[in-house]
Amino acid sequence: MTQINSLVRRVLKESSLALVTKLIGAPVNFIMVVALARAMTFETYGEFVFAFSIVMILGQAATAGQPQLMLRLLPGFEEAGAEAQWRAALRHGLRLVLAAGLLATVAMIAGALALGAGGYMILAAPLCLLFAFAQFQAAILRTRGKVVWAIGPRDILWRLTLIALCGIVLLFSLPPLPSWGVFAFGVVSLALLLLWQSRADRTTRYRSALAGPVAGAEGAWRNLSTRYWITALVIFGTPNLAVVIVGTVLDVTESGPFFAALRTAQLMQLILIASNIAATPLISRYHAAGDTAAVQSISAVVASLAGAAAVVGFVILLFLAGPILSLFGEGFEAARASLLILAVGFAISALNGANGPLLQMTGHEKPFNRIIVGANGLGLVCLVPAVWLGGAVGGALAVSGAMILWNVLAWRACRELTGIDPSILGALRHIRAQRS
Repeated sequence: MTQINSLVRRVLKESSLALVTKLIGAPVNFIMVVALARAMTFETYGEFVFAFSIVMILGQAATAGQPQLMLRLLPGFEEAGAEAQWRAALRHGLRLVLAAGLLATVAMIAGALALGAGGYMILAAPLCLLFAFAQFQAAILRTRGKVVWAIGPRDILWRLTLIALCGIVLLFSLPPLPSWGVFAFGVVSLALLLLWQSRADRTTRYRSALAGPVAGAEGAWRNLSTRYWITALVIFGTPNLAVVIVGTVLDVTESGPFFAALRTAQLMQLILIASNIAATPLISRYHAAGDTAAVQSISAVVASLAGAAAVVGFVILLFLAGPILSLFGEGFEAARASLLILAVGFAISALNGANGPLLQMTGHEKPFNRIIVGANGLGLVCLVPAVWLGGAVGGALAVSGAMILWNVLAWRACRELTGIDPSILGALRHIRAQRS
């Protein structure tokens, strides 16, 4: 019992660090998208969110599953004192992320040139590499317990630089920002911040990692990371793809209000994301040690925090969705229905707790991968006709429906495969058992 209580305190401590950073980062992110909407025209903001959503998809693809692989492997290697394997895994992941990031950047530039897209698409392309590298570097720092360093530079400081840029434009009544200018500024500022972040820990000073020999386990790691890659790409790519499809099927300017609704609804998962940041390496560590009770306690903490926050957040949006969207500017309140539909999906996801990390960190990547691909694949098949028939509301229904489906299926898989219920229901049962 003492060990469990100590573990719960550790999860709460590390979650609180992540939560404080996320509680700062979430409003900063929201202020950023609002400030950009105010500092740009309705048309150029539509261009920005259209290209930004493509970058988010390609940037996630360029991670090649390496952030999740590092979270799975490194804590176990560190626990076992396997320094050589630790370094080999880091080297494997870094090389793959850099190569995939460069490929994604070149692909976006080539696509923009082939389709005759505006220069803003070309200037946005380097963010594919930077976003992929940012996720990889953050995962390394998370395994070292440096949660604030992992989250802060991109989630807070980078967004603050963009807010400052918009503030200058609004304060001095300068001409509206062009989309290409926003991307050019964003690329330079993020590159500098990531370089600074890499000095946070000896493990993110990569010279020795890149210089080492190829590891014998790379084949197995590649197979494992492929499952992580598919899962992460589908989970994070589907909402961003919905923005692109709304802009393609309807009009690029229509992607702006839908993007605003999506970003606002994603606040429902703020506590879940913060808790998962702390919990994921701990689940990996205690599963490797065979401590199922500890894993159940971690899952209960995550579900309790995320579930309570989701209920409160949904009630707030139910009454204030319109006024919140009006902060973006004229015309954005039209996305109120989309916002509420998306909020339902994100709330149910939060109530289901750490189902994804639990399956992935306990060796059940294959069934989780099938669930994610199947549910989101169905959502993607429905996305284009849903947008065609129902506009942005149809797109919101497809995204939210897919999210609810995969969360319910993953919750069921957790119970069957691990014997652990990561949802709010499992948390309540665990709390009752602890008290009895």
